[in-house]
Parts: sequence; structure tokens; C-alpha cells
Amino acid sequence: MKRCPRCNTGLPIEARFCWQCGAVQEEQAPHRKNASYRVDLTGNLEAQLNEQFFQALRERIEKEHDSRLFPEFSERLYTSGFRDALSRRTSQLAELIVEMSDSGEANPREVNALIADLFEDLLDLFIIQHAQDLAGVKFPQEILKYQYAARDSVPMQKMILDFLQLGQEGEEFYTDFLLMPLDKLKQAGKSFLFPAKDEKILLIADQSVLGGCKEGFAFTNRALYWKAPLQKARYVPFTQILDFRREGDWITINSYFFNLSPAANPRMLRLLSRLQRLFSGSPG
Repeated sequence: MKRCPRCNTGLPIEARFCWQCGAVQEEQAPHRKNASYRVDLTGNLEAQLNEQFFQALRERIEKEHDSRLFPEFSERLYTSGFRDALSRRTSQLAELIVEMSDSGEANPREVNALIADLFEDLLDLFIIQHAQDLAGVKFPQEILKYQYAARDSVPMQKMILDFLQLGQEGEEFYTDFLLMPLDKLKQAGKSFLFPAKDEKILLIADQSVLGGCKEGFAFTNRALYWKAPLQKARYVPFTQILDFRREGDWITINSYFFNLSPAANPRMLRLLSRLQRLFSGSPG
């Protein structure tokens, strides 16, 4: 909890502005946890990239699924034939890195970003096409079409719906706020949804037991807002998504509790990864 410097209203620590007086609140710069990949430009780049891909696979399984399943995912990589696709893509990237090195453009940060982006996309492709049964969750094929999309070309509301598949979860949600009961809209505004005046609300989901929208979550074109039962209201701008991971049957976002459902939480993690990359250029 923090206090607004203008009117002394108590606010969540992540609040961008005061909902009492409207004063803008000072934000802290994020400290992002990036995956780190280093290659020896004088060595066998393709071999190094293939080895580091398995490191990335292990980290994805530990972060979003179950670390005990890594041997099964690793074996599936071979039995599915995906190892051939991996070799082709790492070979192409190795050639690009050599070209960048020869031209003096291979700075470590840019090379790391190229590797991390490739691994994120390959992991999504592998798990969605070959290992959904091991992941224990249904990832829709539609989300793969957003892999190479630029932020200004992405239909944000549709992307969120494609990732989360809320209709399959039986969640009560609204994207047309003229059809949303006014009392629910007002309650969401009192309880957890505090957008800036120029922020566009894309989706509101009611997760309250009695359907009054005292708990739930909402996406705008800039941030995720939510309130879980017995928890404070939370707010994370897409530009400040620092860390997200599975914790039992729920997940944490920047260390804050969030729960959609055990089946849908992995899809939320994938959505957060995509939003993080769209708004920062960094992988999740």
C-alpha cells in the first residue's frame, strides 16, 4: 500500500494514478528477468544453439508446467521429428549470427534477443503441435499466428480472446460494455479496474461468487487489472511484466497471486509472454 502525495488516499503499490483525485503516481522502472544465452563466435554455433534450446525447454517446463516432466518432453522432441525442424532453424540463426559478426553488428544484447525470440517461438510450436498431452492443457493453434506480428498490427482484444479461450472455461466476461449490467461495470470500477482516461478497456471478466464483479480481471490496451478473493486489487502494465510462473494450481504475475483456472492458467502465461514481447521486445 502507498499514499497519494496529493490527497493521501491509500493506493495499491502498482497504481499509476489516484482514483480519488486523479493525480499521476510515480512509477518505478522495471527490472526484467531476461533469459541469457551466450555463444562463442569462434566455436560451433549450431551445436551451441541446439544445446541451449534444451536449456530453454527445461526452463519453460519448470516455469509453466511440471519440472518432473522434462525427460518426457525431451524424448518427445526426438520421437515427434521436431528435432529436424529445430536443427534447420538453429542452422539459419547460426548463419545470421556469423553474418552479423563479420559486419561488426553482433553485439551480445542483440544476439541474445535473437536467440531468445527464436527459442520462445520454437517452444510454442513444439508444445502446441507435438506435446499438448504432456503439458496437460489445450493450447489453441490460433495463437501461433501472433508469433511474428508487430504490435501496431495486432488486434489486441481478439488476441487476448484467442489465447484465453474464456468461452471454454465458462467464465462470465464482457467485451461489449453496452451489454454489461451497469451495476457490474460500476462495481468493477470500484473494486479493481482503474484505467487512465485515454486507456481503452478490452475485456472484463467477473469472477465473484455471487456475480457482482467485486472480484475478477480486466484487460485494457495497456495493462492487466485484477482482484482475487481476499487479495488487494492489482495492476500490471504490459511494459512492466517482469516475471510470471506457475505455482501449484495458480500462477503469479510479478509475484502477485492470480488464478483463472488450472486449465486456463497456462494459456494466461503464454499470453503474458506474448504481451511482454510485444511491449518490450523481450521474451518471457
